[in-house]
Amino acid sequence: MTIPALTLVADGGSRPVCLEVAPRFGRLHQPVRSPSASLTATTLNLATETSFRRILRDLERVRLLQSDLFFFQEVEHYPDQGSGVIARLAEHLGYDYLFAPAQQVGKNGAQGLAILSRYPLQAPKVVRLPRFVLKVNNRCRIALIAVAATPLGAVGLVNLHLDTRINLRQRSRQLQPVLEAASKLPETSLIAGDFNTQNFLWVENLLPLPFLHRQVRPVVDRLKASGYSTPFTRTGRTHAWAPLKLDWIFLRKLRAQNRRVQAVGFSDHRALWVQVVPEG
Repeated sequence: MTIPALTLVADGGSRPVCLEVAPRFGRLHQPVRSPSASLTATTLNLATETSFRRILRDLERVRLLQSDLFFFQEVEHYPDQGSGVIARLAEHLGYDYLFAPAQQVGKNGAQGLAILSRYPLQAPKVVRLPRFVLKVNNRCRIALIAVAATPLGAVGLVNLHLDTRINLRQRSRQLQPVLEAASKLPETSLIAGDFNTQNFLWVENLLPLPFLHRQVRPVVDRLKASGYSTPFTRTGRTHAWAPLKLDWIFLRKLRAQNRRVQAVGFSDHRALWVQVVPEG
């Protein structure tokens, strides 16, 4: 995977270099001979794992590898390590893919978001999200948007990764441009990713005070007001070991037939998987 020419945006201190770049687009899909009446989607934080063999093995082990759609966060790519895990995974599956680098990692690496699709991807777009000074471990935040040409028709796709140590007002500010962009997508759409929703009050974006601040329900309600529902409100934690509900898949004009939350060996997040059909 070759990352296109980059515009670097640096602002000093402990804040990372953000990358202003169009998403890398790969058309690798194979003809689909037997279109399904449903779609399956998986969202997972890759936790910066760069071993293609490990990702392939662990996704296969938990029966996630044949999902129609993948939404990945914390995807890292280093040009000197070859084509990158996303391009290799897409080639292995015969899927289209998008990779959008958000920030520089090391001297020549990048970290960002990826979407893989069994069906052709169209209209790729990156939306930059409001950025906050979090004292340490600052991140550049984006949403990656596309439209998939599926057997259910055109389906809008949004992949996002929000900041961790922010309170509800800041989280709402990061969500706003996502919802504005999603409003321009086909009515049938999914928003998935690492929302980092936690019921903490963050003091100075450093000290968490448990149960003094509720974020999960307000975020779910905010998406509901924009026409999105989720089948994951009662499915338990999505962090591998902490009692945190960080990751979500939201549906518009789609209904979940099956869903599960699945531990994946290489990640500190659990994967969310859902099978959906048209609403009604």
